[in-house]
Amino acid sequence: MDIMTKEIDQLENITKYEYDKMFNIKKVILPNNIEKEIGRIYEYYPFHNVLKTEDAE
Repeated sequence: MDIMTKEIDQLENITKYEYDKMFNIKKVILPNNIEKEIGRIYEYYPFHNVLKTEDAE
C-alpha cells in the first residue's frame, strides 16, 4: 500500500505525515515545525472514526 509520508509544495515547503499501524493519520507536521517535529496529533475510536485532534507544542 502506498501512503503519503511527505508533501512538497511549489515553494519546496515540506509537510510530513505519520501513520499508525491501521494507516490512520497519527500526526501532521507543517513546514514551519519540521525541525521541532511539532504537529497536530490525531486519536481514533475503533473503526477509524476521529476521537480527538490536538495541536502539540
